[in-house]
Amino acid sequence: IGMLIPPSLLFIVYGLLTGESIGRLFIAGIVPGILLAVIYVIGILLLSSLRPQMLGNPRTPERFSWQERWRALSRASSIGVLILVVLGGIYAGVFTPTEAGAVGCIGSLVIAAVKKRLTWKNVLLALKDAGLTTAAVFLLIIGAQIFSRMLTVSGLVELLSRAIVGLPIHPKLVMALMMVVLMMLGTFLDVTSIFLISLPIMLPVAQHLGFNLIWFGVMCTICTETGLVTPPFGMSVFVVKSAVGPEVSVEEVFAGALPFFLMMLVTITVLLFAPWLATWLPGLM
Repeated sequence: IGMLIPPSLLFIVYGLLTGESIGRLFIAGIVPGILLAVIYVIGILLLSSLRPQMLGNPRTPERFSWQERWRALSRASSIGVLILVVLGGIYAGVFTPTEAGAVGCIGSLVIAAVKKRLTWKNVLLALKDAGLTTAAVFLLIIGAQIFSRMLTVSGLVELLSRAIVGLPIHPKLVMALMMVVLMMLGTFLDVTSIFLISLPIMLPVAQHLGFNLIWFGVMCTICTETGLVTPPFGMSVFVVKSAVGPEVSVEEVFAGALPFFLMMLVTITVLLFAPWLATWLPGLM
């Protein structure tokens, strides 16, 4: 769900590559993200009632008083307020997504200072992590720009676009085929690389077919992430396996992820035939 609920790194990369408003992309992911969450909830309830053995042997949940619940919730309240300020500021037009990043950074520093965690060691560690992440992402973006320019100069993109647009099939079917390709790429590539490789080819096709590029970005994001839970190289599955250890095999994790893969396919199908779910909120901005 983190791929759709802002702030999403994939939406930032998509916005940089396509020139679309990152703020509008952030807002566009909210309704699809909630839709996916609701479908997950319904799916989990059905699984727990129809196949309770999938849950193993859960213990009787411990009871907590309302005082304990409110105390636990208050510990996360500062992060909740920061998210509301950043996203609310973007939505209200108080600041741009770039300025929102600065606001979020300052807010995080204030929270760390209040909680007495603002040490030189933590600051240097954060700067190092930010530098490594930024360098990696920008190297990929530079490579993608060179790749995109090469495709444009060679005329391959234009040739492919005309060939695909000229096919006697419905545009939604073309969209579905592109989404299948993204899901297949997600089985063995990381999400950022998929965007940087595929968008220079797919974006002109989407523009020729008259697709809303905000909706197209949401569809690309969820389809790319779907590939991360599919065999044989679903990266998210192997991350979970490494965290769990030898208690669970890779095959068991893939089997457990299958119902959620199907739930994501349901969400993709709904968004394919109801694009307004992704474009309604940005249209109000």
